[in-house]
Amino acid sequence: MKKLLLIALLSVTTTANATWFELKPESAKHKQNAFTITHGQGTNENLSQIMGGQVSRAPYEMIATSYSTKLADYDTFLYILRNMLVEGEIQVASHYGNQDFIEYVANLNLRFYEFPWNNTIKTTLAFGIGASYASDIPELETIRVGNHDSHELIYLGGELTLAAPSWQNFETVFRIHHRSGAWGTVNSITGGSNYLNAGIRYKW
Repeated sequence: MKKLLLIALLSVTTTANATWFELKPESAKHKQNAFTITHGQGTNENLSQIMGGQVSRAPYEMIATSYSTKLADYDTFLYILRNMLVEGEIQVASHYGNQDFIEYVANLNLRFYEFPWNNTIKTTLAFGIGASYASDIPELETIRVGNHDSHELIYLGGELTLAAPSWQNFETVFRIHHRSGAWGTVNSITGGSNYLNAGIRYKW
C-alpha cells in the first residue's frame, strides 16, 4: 500500500512539473530591456475618432525615444497574468512643427504576446498609462481644448509590434500617443493631443 501511495505521489508530482513546464509562457524568453525610437504625426481628431478610423494630419510632429524594462510576468503572479508582461517605460519626446517643446513620460504597460500566428510573424499588443510632463503648453492642446496652464497631464498609449521570428531582437513599432486630462480628472481638462507613431525597437 505504501508503495502504491509513493508511486501515485511521484506520478502526480511528475505530471504537475510537466504541466508547469508546458504552460510556462514565452515570457521567460523575452528580453528584459528595450530601446525604442519613433516618429509621430499629430492628428486633428480626438482618441475616439481615431479609433473609429478618422484621421487627418495636423502640423505637429514628434521624435520620441524610450527605454522600457520588464517588471513582472505571470511567473511572478502565478497564473493571474498568463501570456502578459508588465513593463515600466520612460519616454522623452521632442515636439516640433507649429510648436516646440520637450515631453517627458513615465508609464506602465500591459503587454500581450501570445498569438496563434507568432511562428510566422511575432506580434505583441500593449496598452499603457502614466504621467506626461510638457516643458511648454502644447499649442495643439490649446487649439483643441482651449487655454490651460497644466504642464502635467495623463498619458495613454496603445501599441502594436511586429517582428520576424528569426530577428526577434528588432521590432517594428506602431503606437498611439495620447496626452489629456483623462475626462476632466486633471484640472478639469476634458481633451488633449494625439499622435500616430511608427518606428523601431531593439531588445536585449
